Amino acid sequence: MEILKDDTIVEILGCVHRALMPYYSFYADQKSGLLSFDGFSRFCSDFEIFPDILSKPKIMRFYKTLSGFYESTGQPTAQADTAFTAEAGTRASTRRDLIDEHLFVEAIALTAFEVVYQDPQPSNAEKVSDPLFSNLLILQIILLVERLNHSQGPTRVQKAYGKTRFQGLGTSDGSDLLHFIRLAHPEFFDLSNQQNTFNQKQRSVHQAVHDAALAQSTRKTR
Repeated sequence: MEILKDDTIVEILGCVHRALMPYYSFYADQKSGLLSFDGFSRFCSDFEIFPDILSKPKIMRFYKTLSGFYESTGQPTAQADTAFTAEAGTRASTRRDLIDEHLFVEAIALTAFEVVYQDPQPSNAEKVSDPLFSNLLILQIILLVERLNHSQGPTRVQKAYGKTRFQGLGTSDGSDLLHFIRLAHPEFFDLSNQQNTFNQKQRSVHQAVHDAALAQSTRKTR
């Protein structure tokens, strides 16, 4: 997707990658470091991407597309070399549906763009050519990550791992998945500054970040 090459979006996704790596590792194969469809499905269920945002068929379609890309262009990482060398002959004739950590983050971005906001959706051409829509898509990524923050996923994985693995993510329990984006781009979290720099469409999506967090927090305290 061409818009994912935007410099700011690449930087934002780098922050997402850094925050989600402990969680990715939990669902990935411990020997190869790669993520199977079963692992990706469990992540989507635990972090409430399914069924709140994506249906099972759409999860399958996203994963198959990305795993096909990995199969055709991806090379096993150094960590995975030993495991893959032993089955090189099998891989030559049988497709293995796997994705790496970078394609996992791309899947998160694609999922973010599936979140529907109230105003009319921009066309693909607008998303690529208009810098304002680049900022809009960044806010959609932030919106999704905030939803992941308030899902059951972080707590479930941290209990399985132990909280020490998540130190440095900005909260007492190390669960703020937006921590690195907040540090790198505080402008996306400053409502007063945002009113001077973004149009009404972008402000409505930013407000949705807070509304979604409040709604999920209220739901869980009932």
